[in-house]
Amino acid sequence: MFRKRVALTFPPPTQEGGAVSEPIIDELEPVQALKVACDEIPAEFFPDAADHRPYVHGFLIIESRSELNVTAVYTTGTAEAVESIDVEEVTGKVIRY
Repeated sequence: MFRKRVALTFPPPTQEGGAVSEPIIDELEPVQALKVACDEIPAEFFPDAADHRPYVHGFLIIESRSELNVTAVYTTGTAEAVESIDVEEVTGKVIRY
């Protein structure tokens, strides 16, 4: 079991903290995977927001009592084709909640 939430940010020059979503509880069996797509974040994490923008600035926060393998995949391009991709392994730490 793990929790995921989103912390929104505002770019310069504002430099203010943004809204933080309520946690969503998820479970995976060993070797299963889960994808969180940028275009799904507004509706999934902020379902009561009146303005679901096509993209947001912020961070996906994953909290777990046990070790998880997390890989971040960043892509750019158009609806028809990916033009650039970057894949990074995310180092985490176990938290107590």
